[in-house]
Amino acid sequence: MISDSFSESIHVTKAGLTDSTDLDIWIYAKRYGYSIVTFDADFLNLATLNGYPPKIILLKMGNRRTNQIAQIIISNKDLIAEFLRNDYYGDIACLEITA
Repeated sequence: MISDSFSESIHVTKAGLTDSTDLDIWIYAKRYGYSIVTFDADFLNLATLNGYPPKIILLKMGNRRTNQIAQIIISNKDLIAEFLRNDYYGDIACLEITA
């Protein structure tokens, strides 16, 4: 579902990072040019301390089913793409998506 709209995305499990720390995931994303989509505000703290890349998409919503979360992300595809690619947002490390 997500991969149809974000073909270059990879889940932490596929990257072999299932039991990794937030910092390990941060370093992996930076090294390989990924952004991080997360519910975990600790990544925002990492951005504050270390700068970016990677850019953070912070999901702020209550408990949802996986397919509902995927739909929210997909419905914000244009906003996310703009945030990641437009130089206007160059100095902004985090995009918060609420639902």
